[in-house]
Amino acid sequence: EVAFAYESTTLTWFPLNQGNQPVKKGILATWKTSTIADGRYRLRVRVILTDDSVVEITVPGLRVRNYTPIETSTPAPTRLVYEGLYTATPAITRTTRPTPTALPLNPAQLTLVGWLGSLAQGVLFVIILLGLLGIYLGLRSLLRRRKMR
Repeated sequence: EVAFAYESTTLTWFPLNQGNQPVKKGILATWKTSTIADGRYRLRVRVILTDDSVVEITVPGLRVRNYTPIETSTPAPTRLVYEGLYTATPAITRTTRPTPTALPLNPAQLTLVGWLGSLAQGVLFVIILLGLLGIYLGLRSLLRRRKMR
């Protein structure tokens, strides 16, 4: 069994893969981290041996960074002395951060405009349905009166 958990909270393990077939020199699980929030996690591998004993290995401190830029440390300027001839201060170069890629909109996202639109459609549907029911009942009543005469 391969599972992960948030490092900062009580350990609730989320399974990545389970199996009952032995794996030799193969992949135990694939972890698609783009579906979870950036942060620190733990990874647990649990193996049940043939004598039913359990071996568990936990790897703490895994850092998932899909949506936040990786910070880089800026070195402090230092002075270099070359055999007493002259003193030079090295130029500090700035590293550029990669531009984040815009993610597509979530089609399951609920917005106020979408919610109000769905509400308006539902109300309109009910009004039309009640109107058709009223027309049907009115015609039915009219036909009964004509048959009685």
